[in-house]
Amino acid sequence: SAIGDTIISYSSPSKDKDYLIKPKKGMNKFNWNLRYKPAKQFEGMILWAGDLGGPVALPGKYSVEFNFNDQITRKSFSVLPDPRSKATPQDYAGYFDFVTGVRNKITEAHEVIITIRDIRQQLNNYKERVLNDDELKKEIRKIDSTMTLIEEALYQTKTKSGQDVLNFPVRLTNKIAYLNNILGNGDYPPTEQAYAVKEELEIEINVQLTSFEKVKNKMIPAFNQMVRDKGIDAIILKKEKKELKP
Repeated sequence: SAIGDTIISYSSPSKDKDYLIKPKKGMNKFNWNLRYKPAKQFEGMILWAGDLGGPVALPGKYSVEFNFNDQITRKSFSVLPDPRSKATPQDYAGYFDFVTGVRNKITEAHEVIITIRDIRQQLNNYKERVLNDDELKKEIRKIDSTMTLIEEALYQTKTKSGQDVLNFPVRLTNKIAYLNNILGNGDYPPTEQAYAVKEELEIEINVQLTSFEKVKNKMIPAFNQMVRDKGIDAIILKKEKKELKP
């Protein structure tokens, strides 16, 4: 961008398919959609009319770098405003800040969901090794139920297909992602109502993020300490059954 920060990068060895390019011998053409990176997603996510895309680059001067065999080529270019639009620079800036804030809040919430699911998997794996310890099993259920309330407030976990959104109400991250959808490409600024809804949803999301901080900083360390105090082995080897000889 004009201030020297990197907006987005694509490469042939990228492990992320969304940023993978596959150049062929000879002439190649690549079209950038002018958008910054989208909000973070997670496996199996289904949203209704929610847009996770990053903001569209504002009109202005930009540069592109092309790295081939460690030889870097730089070129400058300009993003021009739509000549049909009456948006002012302040309007574009308002749009950009609004969508960037929405994207960042969605990412923050989705990272919590990803972490919750990782913790739950670890707890479920561990639960199989402490079947005879009621105290630990109770603590595992307590942590899991607390995380479930947070996860279900942030995302509709019952959706397994695109049609499920017709049967189950959308949750917080879907609601705030819809704001991104209706903002368009920056040709007009956010309305007062959009700002009000964004603020309301961010407050509700922050309540859940704060609840998860308590899980991460208090409940999980307390559980780990309980496990250490009990001196439970980290790895349990299965006993082999010996065949009886006739």
